[in-house]
Amino acid sequence: MPQLGDHAPRNGHHPQPSIRLRARRRTEGCSPPRHRNEVASGQGCTASQVSLAWLLAQPAVSSVVVGARTLEQLADNLDAATLELTADERCLLNQASEVPAAYPYRSVMTAMR
Repeated sequence: MPQLGDHAPRNGHHPQPSIRLRARRRTEGCSPPRHRNEVASGQGCTASQVSLAWLLAQPAVSSVVVGARTLEQLADNLDAATLELTADERCLLNQASEVPAAYPYRSVMTAMR
């Protein structure tokens, strides 16, 4: 079975992270949910608000689609638009969600060092 990083995505769809990648994240201490929850408790908001605020802060993201089923969820999601993450919080979340470069970029980046 192909692993993430072993091939380019087909039809613009990325495969799910492999078990190998998830295991590597666990051993390296990278846990996006744990860091997201830490930021949420520090900000006094919900984890979903942190996730949406982080996405909105990404330069390549122009919009975010929310999947609210209730008015409470919609209100919670909309509050994320006003949440300001600090530079340290954004850096923490960026590092926790980082995915290793795929072939051939991994080889090129290694050769350039």
